[in-house]
Amino acid sequence: MNKTAGREVRLYPNPNKGMFNLFVSGDVSSFGEIEIFNMLGNVIFRKRITGSETEIDISDKPNGVYYIKATINNSVFVERVIKQ
Repeated sequence: MNKTAGREVRLYPNPNKGMFNLFVSGDVSSFGEIEIFNMLGNVIFRKRITGSETEIDISDKPNGVYYIKATINNSVFVERVIKQ
């Protein structure tokens, strides 16, 4: 769990098999975007955040460590996720 501009932001489950959720508390009217980066810094996934729960599927990507960057109303949340 992390706090960004007064919001609770959570990724779960972590580690996972490529399917996981991003939860953001608060008003869901104008969230933003999520990007996932591999260890080389390449964007491998991008999706608009349109509600408090966003399902993410990177099951087609290799196992490893990825970085999630969620931009929410001009605040940035960064978390590491492990795909097993």
